[in-house]
Amino acid sequence: MRLPVALACLLAAAPAAASDVMQGETWTAEAHVVKDGVSRDTILYFRRAGPGYWDVSVECQVTDVRTRKWTSHKGGGVARMQAGFVHGTARGLGEFVVARDMLSMADPRCASGPVTFSTGD
Repeated sequence: MRLPVALACLLAAAPAAASDVMQGETWTAEAHVVKDGVSRDTILYFRRAGPGYWDVSVECQVTDVRTRKWTSHKGGGVARMQAGFVHGTARGLGEFVVARDMLSMADPRCASGPVTFSTGD
């Protein structure tokens, strides 16, 4: 249910969603959220597969900040530019949307929130 709400909010800001880092051959998008003693971290690795298309590898980690016990979840798939956003699906983790300032993941084991980009180097 989080993804449709997040997608609707993101679509309202579509014109501002382009990012220079997305123009490279490889790039990453990361989010980190801590709530109620649980840390969630998500990183998406993008490798260009064609104009407006990327192969994607996704890693999500959930950590109990008190006990330091953690679990990791991984998936891969494809993404494409769509209305100024990057939208994709990762096997085992579901849909995701990357905008200029937000990452939204369908899987609750992953972090959804403010996004940090890098060149993937």
